[in-house]
Amino acid sequence: MNVKAYCNEILIDFTNLVITALYYLFIVLGPVSERLVTEILRQCGIVINGSNASDIKVLDNRFYAKFLSGAWVGIAESYVDKYFECDDLIAMFAKLCKHKNFKYFCYHPAILWYAFIRRHFGLQSDESAYEDGGKGYDEGVFARDDNKDGEEEIYRTYSCAYWRNANSLEEALNKKLELVANKLKLKSGMRVLDVGCGEGTFCRYLAENFDVSVVGVNISKEMAETARKNCRNNKNVVIKRADGRKINETYDRIVCIEVIELMGIKNLRPFFETVHRCLSEDGLFFIECVAVNHPFIPITENLFEKFTDVKTAFPYFTDITNAIDGLFVIEDWQNIGTHYARMFKEEAKRIEQLQANEKSKFDEKVFTGTLVTYRFFSAMLASRYYHVYHIVLSKNGVQGGYDAVV
Repeated sequence: MNVKAYCNEILIDFTNLVITALYYLFIVLGPVSERLVTEILRQCGIVINGSNASDIKVLDNRFYAKFLSGAWVGIAESYVDKYFECDDLIAMFAKLCKHKNFKYFCYHPAILWYAFIRRHFGLQSDESAYEDGGKGYDEGVFARDDNKDGEEEIYRTYSCAYWRNANSLEEALNKKLELVANKLKLKSGMRVLDVGCGEGTFCRYLAENFDVSVVGVNISKEMAETARKNCRNNKNVVIKRADGRKINETYDRIVCIEVIELMGIKNLRPFFETVHRCLSEDGLFFIECVAVNHPFIPITENLFEKFTDVKTAFPYFTDITNAIDGLFVIEDWQNIGTHYARMFKEEAKRIEQLQANEKSKFDEKVFTGTLVTYRFFSAMLASRYYHVYHIVLSKNGVQGGYDAVV
C-alpha cells in the first residue's frame, strides 16, 4: 500500500471512530436526541409515527442516535437494521432534500469529512484500482444477478436510462444506447474504444447496429468475462481486462460511460491526457458521468460505498472543465439527471424482486442497503442536487460545427 492510500485508510478509520463516538453520545442523550430529530423531521414535513407514506414509524429508539451521528448513512443503516419503517423512502428523502436547511445536513462531519478525504487523497492508485473500482462489480450487488446468457437479454446496462419516448425500463435502456451512438456520429470502418465497458452491452450494440469495430476494456474480472461471453458471436468486438487509464492505441471514437466517478478527482487530468493522446485528430470523446451541484454538495456519498463496495467521487462541473482545459473543445453538454432519478426508482423495484427470488445468493442486508441507497439517489437526482452529464469533446473542434442530438 502506498503512502497516500495508507493515509486515506487512517483518515477513514478516524472518521468512523468519531461517528461511533457521536452515536454513543446521542444514545446517552436519549430523550434530547429524540426531540431534536423529531423537530428536524417536523420542519421537513415528516412526522414520527404519522400516517403519510413519507412519515417514519420508529421501531427502535437507536434510530435517533443513528440519524444524528451518521446523516444519510445513519438513516440507511437504521432502515437496514429495522430501526424504522417508511412506506415511501423516495418521498421521505425528497422532503429532506427540498428543505431550506438541507445544505447544513450536507455539512455533517459524517459526510463532509469523508468527501474531503476522497477529494484530497483521491481514489485508484495503480495498486488500488481494482479494490476501488472493480471489486464491487465482481463480488457486490452489481455482480451478475441471474444465470442467463447476455444474448438472451436486450442490451442490459447498469448506467442511466433515457426515458424520452420510452414506456418501460427496457425501452429506456435501449433509448440511451441509441442516444449515445447518435452523439458519436459514427461512420463505416471507424474504431471505437469503450472504457469501462461493463458487460459489453454498448460494445455489442455498436457492432450489431453500425459498421464499426469496438474494443472494450474493464478492470473487473467478472465483468470482462461476461462481456466476452455476451459479445462472443461478434467478430468486430474485442474485450480486454485492463485499466482504462493505461490505453495506448489510436481510436476514432472513445466512450466513457459512468467511469470517471470511480477514478478520483485528481486522476481526471492524467486520464484525459491519455484519451487525448489516443484519440484521432478528428475524433470525438464522449463522457457520461454523475456529478454534484456546486458549491455545497459533497463530491461523494459514503452511503453508496457502504452498500455497493464501489468507491466514488462525483465531480463538480468545474472539475471536468479544469481537467480538459487545453486538451479538448466542448461540442455538446446535456444534463439527463432526471432520467436517472426514474431509473433508480425502477431499479429499486427490480432489487426488491431480486431479493424475493434469490435471497440465497446475496446477503439480505446488502440488498436492503442497496434498496435504500437507490431510493436516496432517486430523490437527490429528482431534487437536482445530483446530475448526469453527457459531454461530447473534440480535439480541435468539429469543422462546420457539431449538430446536437437529444
